[in-house]
Amino acid sequence: MTKNKKIIGIIGLPNSGKSTFFNYLTGLHQHTGNWPGVTVEKKVGFIEKDDEEYEIIDLPGILSFNANSLDEKIARDFILSGEADGFLVIIDALNLERGLYLISQIQELEIPIILVLNKIDTAKEAEFSIDIKLLENLLKIPVFPCIATKGEGIEKIKEAIFFNSFKVPKGRTYFGDDFEKIINKTENFIKNNFPEIKKTSFFSLKLLEEDQEFWSKLKENSKKMELKKIIEKEAFLFCSQYKYRDFAEFISEKRYGFASGILNEVLRDYSLKSKIHFSNQLDLILTHKFLGIPFFLIVLYILFSIVFYIGNPIGDFIRTFFDFLGKNIKTIFISMNIPPIYSSLLVDGVLNGVGTVLVFLPNIFLLFFLISLLEDSGYFARISFLFDKFMHLIGLHGKAILPMILGFGCNVPAIMGTRILEEERDRLLTILIIPFMSCSARLPIYVLFVGVFFPKKEGLVILSLYIIGMFLSFVSAKFFQKFLIKKPLAPLIMELPPYHFPSIKVGFIHSWMRAKLFLKKASTIILAGVLIIWFLSSFPYGVEYGSRDSFAGKIGSFFSFLLKPLGFGFYQAAVALLFGIVAKEVVVGTFGVLFSPTPLKEALPNFFNPLSAYSFMLISLIYIPCISTIAIIKREAGLKYAIILIIYTLFLGWLISFIFYQTSNIIFKISY
Repeated sequence: MTKNKKIIGIIGLPNSGKSTFFNYLTGLHQHTGNWPGVTVEKKVGFIEKDDEEYEIIDLPGILSFNANSLDEKIARDFILSGEADGFLVIIDALNLERGLYLISQIQELEIPIILVLNKIDTAKEAEFSIDIKLLENLLKIPVFPCIATKGEGIEKIKEAIFFNSFKVPKGRTYFGDDFEKIINKTENFIKNNFPEIKKTSFFSLKLLEEDQEFWSKLKENSKKMELKKIIEKEAFLFCSQYKYRDFAEFISEKRYGFASGILNEVLRDYSLKSKIHFSNQLDLILTHKFLGIPFFLIVLYILFSIVFYIGNPIGDFIRTFFDFLGKNIKTIFISMNIPPIYSSLLVDGVLNGVGTVLVFLPNIFLLFFLISLLEDSGYFARISFLFDKFMHLIGLHGKAILPMILGFGCNVPAIMGTRILEEERDRLLTILIIPFMSCSARLPIYVLFVGVFFPKKEGLVILSLYIIGMFLSFVSAKFFQKFLIKKPLAPLIMELPPYHFPSIKVGFIHSWMRAKLFLKKASTIILAGVLIIWFLSSFPYGVEYGSRDSFAGKIGSFFSFLLKPLGFGFYQAAVALLFGIVAKEVVVGTFGVLFSPTPLKEALPNFFNPLSAYSFMLISLIYIPCISTIAIIKREAGLKYAIILIIYTLFLGWLISFIFYQTSNIIFKISY
């Protein structure tokens, strides 16, 4: 039987706990895609009751309906589209005034909502309380307290959704008699001359705020010009009389007056002590100008150590399983007189290729899990603040560090994440430097090489690669700013959300979603890549598998002379780097195929030493991004910048590896 479907949107300020709430509400019943026409990630989840299915859409965070960024524009356009049957508005209890300012704008839209007061436990910790019943009476909408990180209050909110408890807020902010006359005059003009416009009261306010997005929705005719002249005249008279810069300043002041008035009514036990919150005390250390960055580096070191020391034993178990499976398949194929080419395809190609990559699934899962916990705790925003002064030196705001850190997980969503930056020049500059951040796809390369060549120093060596990547991104930003993107930096105000204990469940859900994407990648792109490599390693028919006489050997030999000054001038390394452009994980898979059946831990020391191994990791970090990253750069920044980045990273990767290897050889008097 077909179920009735309803669409529910989730609205909230950035850092309000909106995504944590979404993850708890929908559990694992969710998927990600892109919003139509753009590459901003769209998260959709599902809940069910009887014959009703509810599609829950986690909208991008929105500060106001002025839509300064693409994320905000997407959220606003969806809210205005009328597609949703209702909205959950998530407000941080410790940031109630800002949340009420958002509510004041939602009132103007006349849409059905339920207000969710999240992080209510942090209000208690700060020694004040909120009168929920009074808040409901004042706003004339249902209000539910919630602690999303613990899942508390979620079931009651689910029931409210199932019973369709959404209500349209009564009335809106009153702007005073004189300004209300101007609103009514504008609204009547729109109704009489632009009948296609809906929600005329809200639309009138946006025109009075000089929101060009809404002005562009009016047909170009004499009536539009007449309306502009009317508003310009009214603005001059009103602002001259009441001493405002423009209508937007007056409207904003009145909305904050509404929010402040509600706040004063509903707060209980509010004292000066509530302002000296735990977050402020913690920030004295974590955002300290001298202690903050060393602490950040310690956090990264601990993170990578956990990824290695917990992930590797699990990975070894997976490796043992694939080795056992491969040996038994070969034995079975021999006993059944099946031609060796088929067992080679299955074992040397599929199992050794994909299996070698899947060995690092635990490391990748742990990396995403720990990043999710840091993000959920509120520490990520502090990193923005911590790096703000330094980022200004390279022409960016501290806020740009957030998508860069997300690049540690995957460069593709990190590049999408640059949409949180309001200015186009900031987005473009950040997009160009994100590929220097060591994504999880590079992690298998690092884990493989440090495990073989740097035992007991794994965390430190991996940390050095992440630091080098960040350093190169900063240097490159300065270079691009000087020669490619010369626009000045615009001012920006940052908000620091309060700290709170991260949700283990939400971290698990986030990590599992990313792990699923990795498994999907392993079953498609990586599988296709290793099968091509197996074919190139096996043919022409009759050559020794993976030898210099195979197609793979000939391709690698053609390029290997370029890699000799870097310390690894053999064809296997050239083939691995070449196919690493498809996906960085394929580098490890390629080695697994080419060196089959010898385990990589035994094969690699015959070709690398510690210096050449580090040199190989350096070029893997820097050289051409994977195809997916190049494609997303093309869509977000254009073909010109994608080509520039390919050339730049290829040259820089070769140069850095060359300098390191040759200099190290001179210093340590080692010749390879």
